[in-house]
Amino acid sequence: SKSGRWMTPAQYWRVRVHYPGFSVDYFFLDSNVFDAHPPTADPGHNMCNKIHNDWRAGCGEEGPKNLWDCPGWFQRLWDAQAKWFDKGLAESDTDWQIVVTHFPPSWGAQFWVDMAA
Repeated sequence: SKSGRWMTPAQYWRVRVHYPGFSVDYFFLDSNVFDAHPPTADPGHNMCNKIHNDWRAGCGEEGPKNLWDCPGWFQRLWDAQAKWFDKGLAESDTDWQIVVTHFPPSWGAQFWVDMAA
């Protein structure tokens, strides 16, 4: 980018890599839903909290309109990418499928247990 900052191709995406002898589908997921709670909730573990964010804060056209929209926006994003991820796993014919997220799988544990089943 012109700013020199690293930019991801999307909020969630997949890339296939062929190595000598095997292939991998890497799934990059936005797991911020697990840290997006109502603005009055725990300010230490809540990126949508009103203590560390101005109540008028928003993320422009691509994100939550304000703090009150924040948890729902991340939930809608998660719901859409979970469907995409499930379909991608079902269609993957690589030797390995690897998931990359910001938060460890203990955050949203039931989702990951269900995916592994």
